[in-house]
Amino acid sequence: MKALSAIQSNLCYKSNTDAAKGTWAKTASTRYIEGKTTLRTKEDDESLINTLSFFQDTKVNTPYTCILGELDLTDYLFDDDLDPNEWYRALKVPPPKPNSIWIVYEYAGF
Repeated sequence: MKALSAIQSNLCYKSNTDAAKGTWAKTASTRYIEGKTTLRTKEDDESLINTLSFFQDTKVNTPYTCILGELDLTDYLFDDDLDPNEWYRALKVPPPKPNSIWIVYEYAGF
């Protein structure tokens, strides 16, 4: 995952001015806190849309899936009100086990 992230970051940095200016990294680094405190993630939502558009561009021609991030489930796993059935109803998979790593990427579907 680290190698793919490095390749992806390098490609974005070389090919996209927002990435080169650090705009995407700035909004991504504050997404979690903004979401928890203000419930507003509009700036990072726009960065995510730009990132996905960038990787769908035929001129970029990436031969791999665009990795959007890693899901930190620490708050979820240590929540006293945790209802595993709620997770299952929403995602149709069992809740994650402690110390698991979930990678976030776009799923185009079939």
